[in-house]
Order: sequence, then structure tokens, then C-alpha cells
Amino acid sequence: MKYSITIVLILIFMSCASEDEPEATDRGTYISGTVDSKVENYQQLNFENVNTSNTFFSKSKETWLQAYENKEETSTGGHWRIRIHDLNILKASLPYSDWSTTSASIAWDNNLTDKDNRCGGIDAGCEFIGSTEKGLKLIIKSVTDNYIEGEFSGRFYLTGVGFSRFRDEDTYVNVSGGNFRIKFSLDDN
Repeated sequence: MKYSITIVLILIFMSCASEDEPEATDRGTYISGTVDSKVENYQQLNFENVNTSNTFFSKSKETWLQAYENKEETSTGGHWRIRIHDLNILKASLPYSDWSTTSASIAWDNNLTDKDNRCGGIDAGCEFIGSTEKGLKLIIKSVTDNYIEGEFSGRFYLTGVGFSRFRDEDTYVNVSGGNFRIKFSLDDN
């Protein structure tokens, strides 16, 4: 009986100890955030012959970053898109979070917008967009060897893009724990 109890106690102790150990994962390059309690973790994709895919444009000081939910078909599933304006990310003092003279926006879409009549039709669409001008918290933590990393959180409002331009202050998602690590190319043109 003592032998059985000892084995059970050892097994319980071992199972508790293994739960405390962190699981090692390599997340690679991604943009991720918790959208209304659901983690939306999308991977970086680069498209051949497309100069807007994960690029820092040094002359205009624009940075365009993106990640997609579905690597096989980018027109379905969702995406994250980060746009940083008027900031030379290679020379910025890091961590960077003072958006008083620069701006940035982050868009998220996972086809929730398809349910809104304003978002359908030719050359119309919608995304949930957060902006540093409207309270988005964005911190660029590091820019090293053509990798940019940062964190973000805030309220993202349903926004019409294409020909149907609008911003619906009553339709939004809350994003927390956002972070990204994207490899970018440099465009000197």
C-alpha cells in the first residue's frame, strides 16, 4: 500500500513540475494580437515582384508590414497590416512610442466585415483599423538586421476602404497583447 501511494505521489509531483516549464516555440515572423479575447496570430508572407510587401521606403520614410492567416490563399482568411508614416525606422531612438510628429496605423481583418452591407461590392471593403492619432498604443522595440519588432494595443474601428470611405465609431474590436516581428527589405527609391 505504501508503495502504491509513493508512486501516485511521485506521478502527481512530476505532472505538476512539467506544467511550470515554458514550452519552447519559434514563432518566426508574424503579427499577432488578441482581438476581443481570441488570439489572431498570422504569419509573414512576401510576394515576388511586389514592392509593397514588408518594406521600408527610405526616401519617403514609410514602412509597410503585413501578415496573413492563410498562407495558401491570401484572399480568404485574415490579415494584419501595419503602416508607419514619416519615421526613419533605421535611425529612430528605440524603444519608439512618441507619435506626436509621426503616425502609424494597424489594420486587422478576418472576414467579420463581410457581414456589413457597407463593406461589399466592387472596389469596396472594410477593415478594423487602429491609429496612433486615435489612441492606438504602438511601441517599436527593436530594428536589427532588417527585422522590426514591437507591441501594440487599442480600439480598432470598422473602417471603409476603397470607394466606400467611412469610420464607424460604434462598431469596433478591442486588441490587446499585440506584437510583431517582421523581416523587411529596404527600398531606396
